[in-house]
Amino acid sequence: MGKIPTTKLALVKKYASDIDGYIKVKVYVPDTYKPLYKTTKYKVPEKFWDEENEIVLKGFQDYRLINDQIAKSKNEVEDTFKDDLRRGVLFTKAYIENVLKPKTSDGEFLEFYHNHIRYRSVSCSPDYIEHFMIEKRKFGEYAGLNVLFSDITTTLLEGYEMSLKCATTTKNSKMKRLKEVIDKAVAMGKIKTENIAGYTFPSYEAPERPYLTLDETELIANSIYNGEFDYNARLKTVACYFLIECYSGIRFSDWGRFSVEKLVKDRSLKVRAKKNGEPVYLPLNVFTRLGKIVDYVRDSKIVYKLDSETNNLLKIMAIQLKIKKHITTHIGRHTCGTLLGEMGYNDNEIADVLGISPATASTYTKRTRKGLQSAFNRYGGL
Repeated sequence: MGKIPTTKLALVKKYASDIDGYIKVKVYVPDTYKPLYKTTKYKVPEKFWDEENEIVLKGFQDYRLINDQIAKSKNEVEDTFKDDLRRGVLFTKAYIENVLKPKTSDGEFLEFYHNHIRYRSVSCSPDYIEHFMIEKRKFGEYAGLNVLFSDITTTLLEGYEMSLKCATTTKNSKMKRLKEVIDKAVAMGKIKTENIAGYTFPSYEAPERPYLTLDETELIANSIYNGEFDYNARLKTVACYFLIECYSGIRFSDWGRFSVEKLVKDRSLKVRAKKNGEPVYLPLNVFTRLGKIVDYVRDSKIVYKLDSETNNLLKIMAIQLKIKKHITTHIGRHTCGTLLGEMGYNDNEIADVLGISPATASTYTKRTRKGLQSAFNRYGGL
């Protein structure tokens, strides 16, 4: 009966001058001095390797995952040799080399997945790669570590999606990396298109966010002007600045930083700087509701200072006015975009006002078709 080889993990440099190295399982061949190695495919700078404890140190990306995988690799090698010893195998150099030979195959989907992650790690952030590794592990746990390219079918993908206990939008986020790998495998001819033709990956769906109708914003305005919030200065301040947001689309972070400037002959509210550095001005002779609340805030010397209870105060305001919607500081921007869409502003115009992309602005105009009715009234029909 052969003598079982001894194994240990070792950091082996690829080149003498290379500061990085691959972590490998070092295997000593019985009755020889020259060891053999099995790579774990993880390349780690020497400063992050604790040789005594045989672990990757905290600070290196995915160090926990790598430590789990290298420990697993070592155990697999040891278990293989123990099984072979029980079967009476004679451990020659040639036999051990064959055992340690990398098991590469075009049929091993997870190996293809892993190689794709290594390729992407050159251009992607460490956080993105870490999530990539997590999703690969989850898929491997579901599909099995020996899943073949031929196993990637509509049934498997549907089952995996159903196993993810989360909303569709989150499933899209979780499965977009799997889709990236599968798309590459399909393009390389490793996965047959017909095998997954019946499956559609979940797509991103913008969450429905509440917005206020024009009547609801006027309810807030009348309550302010009638003194219904005078009993609580903080509540009144928040209501005033939230209304300015509803009528201008100003960001919550800019509540205390807007200004009113006179351009040519009309006053305009300077709401924010666009990405190109140019400010956006809203003429107060056109935005009359906005002009009224801005003048009220100025004349009443109401100044907003960052308040951690702002959202709670908005909830109190909604309850007091019997507005049955979950109102937060961001809802004002959605309200502004939606109201502009109802008035007939197009996506590009809404995008300019809010400082967002036209694609994002389209979520406001799709929410209601009153904007389309406005276009009918403006242009007539065929």
